[in-house]
Amino acid sequence: MKFNKIVYSLAALSLLSNTGFAQQQSENLPANATLQQLIDYALRNQIAVKQAQLDETIGEKD
Repeated sequence: MKFNKIVYSLAALSLLSNTGFAQQQSENLPANATLQQLIDYALRNQIAVKQAQLDETIGEKD
């Protein structure tokens, strides 16, 4: 019984420690960002824009 608790505890700890690596760190904006900086940030980090850039890169390789 004690062995099971140890195994479950280690498994839970292992899963929790890996969640920190699941997402990429995004750049931070300064607190006093300009409108242009906000627009540029949004365009760089928007999923649809990233996907379109990836599709374009794949298309160039074909």
